[in-house]
Amino acid sequence: MPAEEYSPLQQLLLEPGLVSVKTLAEICHADRQPLAVALLRVFRAEGRETELLRELNDAEVAKETETSTLFRAASLPTTLMDLYMRAECIEFLQASLMETITKLLESKQSAELNPNKMDSPDEACSNAEFLLQTLDQVIYSIFM
Repeated sequence: MPAEEYSPLQQLLLEPGLVSVKTLAEICHADRQPLAVALLRVFRAEGRETELLRELNDAEVAKETETSTLFRAASLPTTLMDLYMRAECIEFLQASLMETITKLLESKQSAELNPNKMDSPDEACSNAEFLLQTLDQVIYSIFM
């Protein structure tokens, strides 16, 4: 269908306060992935993806009373953030983490800290040191 057919829906979705989007978020639990893809496409085309993410995340925070359920995987805001981050940050993550990941894969050193999964409890200290070094490398790579 031509784009003109969708313009009334687009205008409705883009109205200030995003009331229609919030209503869709409440009723489209099973279809949140296709909804998130469509919404992100509409808002990115208008340069308003930040507004979409902020409004829905703020609404999610406002309605939750338990921090343990905040941003659970089965919500539209979480799905939107995941899609947005994948679209915007994949190249950054690959560039910043590739060297560290390659070193980890080539390394024979374990970072296991669970005593039940280690061959010997004596490995705990060296594994912890290796894990801390790796985390330092990851943080350094991200900020550089």
